[in-house]
Amino acid sequence: TAAPGLEIPYSEFATQAMPHYGALTPEGLNQDIQAAYDWLQGQEGVQQDKIGSIGFCLGGQVSFRANAVLPLAAAVSYYGGEAGELAARQLLSYPKKAVAAWQCLLARTLARDILP
Repeated sequence: TAAPGLEIPYSEFATQAMPHYGALTPEGLNQDIQAAYDWLQGQEGVQQDKIGSIGFCLGGQVSFRANAVLPLAAAVSYYGGEAGELAARQLLSYPKKAVAAWQCLLARTLARDILP
């Protein structure tokens, strides 16, 4: 719903950005992800088997989703959501060692934030 190139100051996030965030749908995200991937594959010099995704916050959620719907070489999410839902629907796969490492990292981060 946002115009191309729209920039919203953080101070206006609640009033200007949230309506756009609320308009996001899984189907719309999938269409945008596919369009970006198709465009990238058509660019000169792009190694098609080396395309990956990285995202922060909402972008992290989109990165997880991109990894679920595209044949990406890699995907990284920094504090993004939705991984549990996508994994439950068997749209994501990941090595068991990665899950164990993530759980350890989460425990260490929580301990650091909670303990004196």
